[in-house]
Amino acid sequence: MEKQSGIYRIDCNANGSYYYGSSADLHLRWIDHKNSLKRNDHFNPRVQRTWNKYGEDTFRFEHIELVEPGKLLEIEDVYLKEHVGKPGCMNILNEATTPPSRLGQKMSEDAKRRISETMKQKFKDGYEHP
Repeated sequence: MEKQSGIYRIDCNANGSYYYGSSADLHLRWIDHKNSLKRNDHFNPRVQRTWNKYGEDTFRFEHIELVEPGKLLEIEDVYLKEHVGKPGCMNILNEATTPPSRLGQKMSEDAKRRISETMKQKFKDGYEHP
């Protein structure tokens, strides 16, 4: 599957709620969301509660707009400013943010071992790898 970058929307068909986001790889982002929701550890408690209440079959992932990676947060901001606070919107933050980059940082052998152990357990627990 060709990597696509853009804005996405997650809809819950059961209650009409929705969530906006952006990703440099839309396909992988949906898999990430589903994996954390299945593990009951999604970062957004509104999305998690809705998933727990209505189930996976009621959720749909939709590509809204293809956007070049360098403009993702800028365009996502437009969607968030329009929707956050409206009935049904599950987004918590009203502006797009990204975690600080770890690019170039070296990991200790202990950190690598802990990550390896965590990933092995995730696969045992049904982690869906892209």
